Amino acid sequence: MTKNLPFVIKGSLKNKKIPMPSVVKGFSNATSQKIKEAVFQIIENYAHDYPQIIFFDIFSGCGQMGIEALSRGAAFSVFCEWDSKRLSDIRSWIYDNDLDDRASFIKMDGLRLLKSALAMPKDFHKKIFRENINSENYHLVFFADPPYSFVKNNVPIFLEILNAFKKFEAENKFLSALLVVQSATLKTKFKLPNAKKTLYKKMPEILEKYDKSYVYGKNQILVYSPK
Repeated sequence: MTKNLPFVIKGSLKNKKIPMPSVVKGFSNATSQKIKEAVFQIIENYAHDYPQIIFFDIFSGCGQMGIEALSRGAAFSVFCEWDSKRLSDIRSWIYDNDLDDRASFIKMDGLRLLKSALAMPKDFHKKIFRENINSENYHLVFFADPPYSFVKNNVPIFLEILNAFKKFEAENKFLSALLVVQSATLKTKFKLPNAKKTLYKKMPEILEKYDKSYVYGKNQILVYSPK
């Protein structure tokens, strides 16, 4: 049924439906419309000029966050998704809507791309943008909605993401950037092994490392912006 599909909330593509991501390991999830709107309201509080935004959709899924950014006028969106079918579906949607000149598609683990993009070596920069875009002239917005089971080296993904971003900020103070992360709240009951559940008990100390945290039901949005 199409009525429950994600759709574009605002902008040139308003009300366009976006297919749900293909099933991977038994799951097919997408950010709710309520959370999506909240994320973009937060982004607009930090970066008012959409034509100057390069949006990184780090764990793309169905690509709806990067698509929403393009609809609202972002200069460019980078879609990162490790599953080939999901990435192919995003690419097809983008091409069908004549947005391919403002998008790139990277088949890569989200955390790996985040670290690579933040390091921004010249060859990777060209691979991402495909054109002569100087990221120094834009506001970089990194959105990450990692799977709750994604834990690397016994460190919660939310802390890994923040550490990578802070390293980038320290090495590239001339760039304007914003990090927005969606996660579950501590009240969420995870269907995870006990070891991974224990890691999420570290969430309070992780929250202290972000600038702000907004709670929406069982979801929270973490924001970090260099001072």
